[in-house]
Amino acid sequence: MADDSPVLLPYPLYQTTLTLHRLSPLYTPHLFLSDSALASHARRFHDILKGEVLRGVRVGLSSSNDEGLARSGALIGCTWRILGSADDWMEEQRAIQKGEGEGFTVKDRGGVYIDVSYERAHYAAILLSTPERLSSYSQDPANKDFTYLPLLLVRMPGPLRDTLISYLNSTFDTRISSLLIPTFSLFSSLEQYITDLQSLTSNSAAAAQQILTTVLRDITLTLSFPTAMPSLRTLDITISRDDFPRLLSHGAALCQGSTTGKVRDGAHASAGGPLSSAISAYVKQHLALELGPAARVSKVACGAFVLGGEGKVKIIVPKAEEGGEGWDVATRRFLEGLVEMAVVERLLTPTFVKQHLAPPASKSPSLKMVFLSYLATLIASTCLAVTLIMIISTIALTIEMLLAARLKYKRALSLDPLKLLERSTDNPYLLPPASQPRSDDLMLTTPLIPLPFQPPVLPPTPPETPSPEWRPIVHIAEATHLWSRSLGGEYEKLEV
Repeated sequence: MADDSPVLLPYPLYQTTLTLHRLSPLYTPHLFLSDSALASHARRFHDILKGEVLRGVRVGLSSSNDEGLARSGALIGCTWRILGSADDWMEEQRAIQKGEGEGFTVKDRGGVYIDVSYERAHYAAILLSTPERLSSYSQDPANKDFTYLPLLLVRMPGPLRDTLISYLNSTFDTRISSLLIPTFSLFSSLEQYITDLQSLTSNSAAAAQQILTTVLRDITLTLSFPTAMPSLRTLDITISRDDFPRLLSHGAALCQGSTTGKVRDGAHASAGGPLSSAISAYVKQHLALELGPAARVSKVACGAFVLGGEGKVKIIVPKAEEGGEGWDVATRRFLEGLVEMAVVERLLTPTFVKQHLAPPASKSPSLKMVFLSYLATLIASTCLAVTLIMIISTIALTIEMLLAARLKYKRALSLDPLKLLERSTDNPYLLPPASQPRSDDLMLTTPLIPLPFQPPVLPPTPPETPSPEWRPIVHIAEATHLWSRSLGGEYEKLEV
């Protein structure tokens, strides 16, 4: 006979990849962490997803915007509920399996679990905090109208996630941003998990080491190179479970040597714990790289969890015989560390950015760089000087051409026939007055030859009645022909 009892659902935070976001305090003037308030928000969000018509306007989510959401089928339901610890969740699932889940009360209230069910898919979002932080925050009278759930973990397609974020923004007046995890926090999370496993297992060092290697298995570190060539984006470093204990011992020795000032082989111990110091020394010695902005750790993967610097996490549940007595406590503290990452403001302070995210400081330039810089400066100066000389030469040539054109114009004016007639020495009537200097270039350049003095020959006195054969020229400017005396004493007509 088949068993019709409900299946035990796993804890929503385990065995799934979640995207991390940071939330500011939620404005909740009324009680928020109650079943009735959460049920009201679930109905409102369900109406938005279903696409109800409000005041003549259709609002909702269109499944055609995403192919994965379109394949999920029709919307079945949406539930908002209080999320407790993993132990509370398992007790509630057992009570539901026995048919006693109606009046179950969550003891440790640590967040809100949002479940969206479709015909062929389930999507979830979790607003997470810790019971201690919620209690201390609510005790402050200044925070009576707010609820602080600093971490949002989402497993939804893009359109559905955007719809949820928009609803939280408009309903609770909160600001939501992606949570990016730097290299320092990745290392600190892994080292804190190792410390919790070592301190919470049995007192035997060999047994603790065995559980440590069993739970973590092989550790994979992904190095990313933001400033390298596009062909080299990531590099994976895998630490086997057999080499992991020796790596931790070597890192502890490096940390001890850094405190006493005796660091061997030029190894540089970082500001972190044994694991980060050992990894930094290994990368520097074997790959000639220094962990920093140029080569940073972007993802840490082990048998217990996978944490990415882009803001994604997956918590892996080990088998019952592998977990030991410290696995659940170490995982709970790991989640608390994620909550602290969303709360702690030092991740965005200038000091932290300068130490872990700023580009490397420039070193002193080499002789080759100095020579190349001097050569570039010399070439630039030469090009500038040549350009100035060409500009000056062009200006001088232009001025010279203008002066030559002006001189040609003046010469053209001096060759006017009427002016030549006015300055002619053949006709005594046409001599210019002595008060007007001659400016003609031809006369200035012609040498003057002294001639013997001859008295001027006066013209004959014209008759009282001018004859048509002869008359004096009155206006030279209006004359079209001239008369001159020939050798025989007669006047001849000269055409101009």
